Amino acid sequence: MHPLDTLKTKVQSGGQNFVSLVKELPTLGARAMYAGCVPAIVGAAASHGVRTGTYEFSRQFIGTVTPDCPDALNQSISSGLGTALGTALRIPCEVLKQRVQAGRDINAKAALVSATKGKGL
Repeated sequence: MHPLDTLKTKVQSGGQNFVSLVKELPTLGARAMYAGCVPAIVGAAASHGVRTGTYEFSRQFIGTVTPDCPDALNQSISSGLGTALGTALRIPCEVLKQRVQAGRDINAKAALVSATKGKGL
C-alpha cells in the first residue's frame, strides 16, 4: 500500500494532480514510489511495540495496585496509555515519511534535520 500512500501524499502536497501523476508513473520508478519506507517501517514497529508493552504493563500494574478495579476500566485505562505513548512515537515518523514522499527531503535523515532546524525536536 505504500506506493498508493506516496501518490496520495504527492497529490496532497500540491505538486501535481492525480491524473498527471499516474501518467508519470513509468518514469518515476520503484524507488520514488517507495520513498519514505524507512521511517514508515521504523515508526510502525516502534509505536506498536510501545503501545502493546505499555498496555500489558499498565494492565498488570493496575490489577496489582487496585485489585478491585473492574476489568473493563483497567483495560480502558491501559489501552489509553498505550495508545498515547505509541502515537507519540508514530507521529514524528509519519512527518518524516511524508516529507520524503512529497520530495521535500531526499531521505529520512535529511527530513529529520530540516524538520527540527526551524521548529526544534
